[in-house]
Parts: sequence; C-alpha cells; structure tokens
Amino acid sequence: MTYGLPDGPIRRQPPIDLVPSGAREALREIMECDLKAQRRELLLAWLSAYEHHWPTSFRFVFGDEGPAALEALQRQAHDANRYLKLRRIAIENLTRIHLPEPARTE
Repeated sequence: MTYGLPDGPIRRQPPIDLVPSGAREALREIMECDLKAQRRELLLAWLSAYEHHWPTSFRFVFGDEGPAALEALQRQAHDANRYLKLRRIAIENLTRIHLPEPARTE
C-alpha cells in the first residue's frame, strides 16, 4: 500500500507518514502519464476520499494541483460501482496514515 492507494483489499499495516513533497511530486508524475482506466480509478478514489474527509491536509499537501487532478480524473469515464468500492477502501487505508496539516498560527 503506497500512501493508502486502494490497490487491493484493506490490509492492516503499521502507520506511515505522508511526506508532502513526495506526494505532490508523485501526483505530478502520475498525472503526466497515460494511465490505464484501472489505475485512474484507483487514483480518483484515493484523491476523492482524501479531499472529502481531510480537506485541510489535502489542500496543504497538494495545493491547487490536487483539485485540478481530481477534476481531470472525474471527467474521464469510470465504473461508478468500482469507484465507490475503491473509495471505501481508500478511506480505511488513509486512516492509518499520518496526514500532515499546516502549522497553526494563533
């Protein structure tokens, strides 16, 4: 499981830290590739779950690139039923990742 991508059934694994710069660079590289439909659905489900449940962290990690990638993936054809299943797996996987948040200023 790489950063919680729903690439199979939910698996119990030790928590990992999501590194913002690494995740951002990986997203850039992936979005430049010609992804097969199956891989696009994995990424769409993961980005959607992350953005919906942890919006502050999502925006902190990906900036404007996250929503742009999500919109681009949503415009492409995908199997709605498979997407929902993958999104549930992504949510569960993401709960085991230490997601970064911006520093609070008071």
